[in-house]
Amino acid sequence: MQTEHIQPNTRPLSQNAQRRALQSIVLGSLCLRMASMATGVTLSLFLAYLNREHFPVRATLVGFISASFYISELLGSPFAGALSDRSSRRAFMAWGGLLGMIAVLLTLGVLTIPSALLAIAILIFTRLLEGLSTAVSVPATLSYLSSMTSGDTATRGRAMAAYEVGTLGGFALGSLAGGMLWDALGLGAFLVIAALYLLSSAIFWFGIPPLPQDKDFSTPLTHKLRLMAQPAVLRLAPAWLAVNAIIGLWFSHATYQLGGDIRFEGQSLVGGFSGTTIGVIFFGYLLTFAVGISLWGRLLARVGVRRTLFIGTAGMLQVALVIFAINHTPLHERALVWGWLFLLGIGLLLESGLTPAGLAYLADISEGYAQDRGAIMGVYSVLLGLGQLLGGWLGGPFAEWRGIDGMVVLTLLLVGITAITIWRLPEAPHAPTSTT
Repeated sequence: MQTEHIQPNTRPLSQNAQRRALQSIVLGSLCLRMASMATGVTLSLFLAYLNREHFPVRATLVGFISASFYISELLGSPFAGALSDRSSRRAFMAWGGLLGMIAVLLTLGVLTIPSALLAIAILIFTRLLEGLSTAVSVPATLSYLSSMTSGDTATRGRAMAAYEVGTLGGFALGSLAGGMLWDALGLGAFLVIAALYLLSSAIFWFGIPPLPQDKDFSTPLTHKLRLMAQPAVLRLAPAWLAVNAIIGLWFSHATYQLGGDIRFEGQSLVGGFSGTTIGVIFFGYLLTFAVGISLWGRLLARVGVRRTLFIGTAGMLQVALVIFAINHTPLHERALVWGWLFLLGIGLLLESGLTPAGLAYLADISEGYAQDRGAIMGVYSVLLGLGQLLGGWLGGPFAEWRGIDGMVVLTLLLVGITAITIWRLPEAPHAPTSTT
């Protein structure tokens, strides 16, 4: 079947409508990500409550229930992205929040189930459903942004950066709010989170203006899924996978290494940190990263996507080396530690360019597939989830081997993969004008 791919040359929305749409997308994404992160924290505390008051819950089961979220996100994103090309992207964004709300409310229903086995099955189902809420919403959101900014590199850079700031803000606020809500409200925390999901759905539906969309019903869904294996997409995939694996590595293992009882001789960052201190460290990281993304949103069009990817990779290398240096610096040497922290902050600001640049590169690829943007942008969610799972899994042996130093070694290997991949990327992705 021969399908013509249209590359629009005009903005489909006025400047005011674009501004309104972007504000709604950022706020809706912040609420969606905040709700999903808060659920992750609250669910862990809920499982601990079930273990104390109702039936035994092993640590292995806790891990499996938590990982269920990523399974449905990984499997659902390609299909949801492709289906959003045949329907209203705005509707898919709104459905994401509604599915999340239903999942959270079903979680509360576990307390009425007398069978422990059935209760666990329902909890796994709710996490799968919540992962599906992200899978439904994110590709449609990125597809909308890609279409809205078609032909305008500067606006696209700012839009993708703003989206990532909203996403990171949601992660940061959700990680803080989850525990606070549980401490203050107990099981009532789930009702607040459900309301947050509903709010995100309302923002997406009522705040985002409809966007003219070329809906292609003639192309089979399997063909749309095969678009994810286009050479232009596959060229970027190893780098995007490696970057997200680094994120998964540190978010999965850093807390345990910083706050655990383990010790490695000569490593200052292993063990002994309080939960509050660890929270401040992660909040500082997310805040610095968000500031960097905002700056790169304004610089991306001027610097160029490929060059920004290179600079971000250099920033990752700098961050890894500085962490190694801090890990081998006595923490009582305050002046030296602050000097390393300054260099760490600079590295994070440089590294933060990777995310908006990677999204802009995918959006540029989608220009050759105007009717299939959702399928192309679904790659983002697939590689995000898969990378974080791989990073958490691969990080275990390295962290067990040499603690923080082992995590740095794995990070350097992944940085190498990223650098080689970006080196082989063309200056701009080229997609064919037609496909069979």
